[in-house]
Amino acid sequence: MKPKDALEQIESTLEVMKTRDMATTHKLATTLFRPADALAVIDQPLSDGIKARLTEILSSAELVTIMSKIEEIKQILEQLKVKSIAPTPQKRYLGVSQKQYLPTYLKAMEKYKAYAKALEKLETDILEASEYDKKLHEPIKYGKWSGYLHARLTSNLRVMYRIDAMTKVLIFEDIITKNEFEKS
Repeated sequence: MKPKDALEQIESTLEVMKTRDMATTHKLATTLFRPADALAVIDQPLSDGIKARLTEILSSAELVTIMSKIEEIKQILEQLKVKSIAPTPQKRYLGVSQKQYLPTYLKAMEKYKAYAKALEKLETDILEASEYDKKLHEPIKYGKWSGYLHARLTSNLRVMYRIDAMTKVLIFEDIITKNEFEKS
């Protein structure tokens, strides 16, 4: 069960529980343990808090106690909603956050300054990508550029770069044409 579906199911069932007799309320409470487990992916302690209150509902025969536990569960659900909406930081494919430009790359940037915006976007995409993309992270296995990665700027231009394993810095080396790449 998806957390979003679990939240909705618990909310709707709690509303029904308020209007039913004691036996029906207890029966409905037992159906909420599985959705509460599904919420553990958002926050385990809050999920456990819901289950503890459901257990208290099941062990109680007093309507006032049951209503207060339902309200406590609603408060926990609000906290879970906030946590589920909050953006989770994405892991980067390359695992680096800094970049460095070599003089050859800076010279090539000047040469291909007509592609400045596209180049800036490509650099950002290379750094921020959360998974492997052949157009951004294709490794070179042979020739002069063996061990490097390259990204396609255009159908004819390639951005050559590597990662310094010691410092975790992305080093942009050069921008070359497809013909230069194939000849090397």
